Amino acid sequence: MKNKLLQRIILDVVLFGSAMAGAWWIIFPVGIICAWYYPRYFEFPLAAFAFDVIYGAPREMFYNFVYIYSLVALILFLIIITLRSKVRKDLWQRTF
Repeated sequence: MKNKLLQRIILDVVLFGSAMAGAWWIIFPVGIICAWYYPRYFEFPLAAFAFDVIYGAPREMFYNFVYIYSLVALILFLIIITLRSKVRKDLWQRTF
């Protein structure tokens, strides 16, 4: 239990540290892996939101929408939660 909590804290520090450093290419792979592995990993969309708050700028091709990474992270997060629940439910039903 403590080992998983320590891993999650370390990954949170990496995730939010990369959001502060402006490394979106670290936020998304780490966030996707953690959202699949840990239940209720809401830090992924929050880190993307922090990245958008710090570095977000209106973009014309998205109708001057600032929170693009947050929206993408939220959509990915919802897809991962849905897929994870279906995969784990199917695996659980097949084993018994």
